[in-house]
Amino acid sequence: MPLSRGTLMVTAPLDLLLGGNFSRVPPVQGRYDAGYGLLLRGIGDCHFAAVDLAANKLVMDGDVKHLRVLKAGKLGEVVVVARNNQAVQLLQVRR
Repeated sequence: MPLSRGTLMVTAPLDLLLGGNFSRVPPVQGRYDAGYGLLLRGIGDCHFAAVDLAANKLVMDGDVKHLRVLKAGKLGEVVVVARNNQAVQLLQVRR
């Protein structure tokens, strides 16, 4: 299965990366698949600012099921994005 790659900038104190979409719902309810992920940059004192992912060429499309941070040798930390019936996406973390 091919990999998709991108870059994710992470800052202190805490950033939140959210992925989603859910397409397995009854037709009456409609699909929940219009999102491309959301990065909330921590600005301190439990406040966050949304980052425009499209402007940063970071898009997590599809039915995201899991996000996991792993150490990947020379790449450092990467976020592995597992999507339903799609290729795994890797996002390189830069601090």
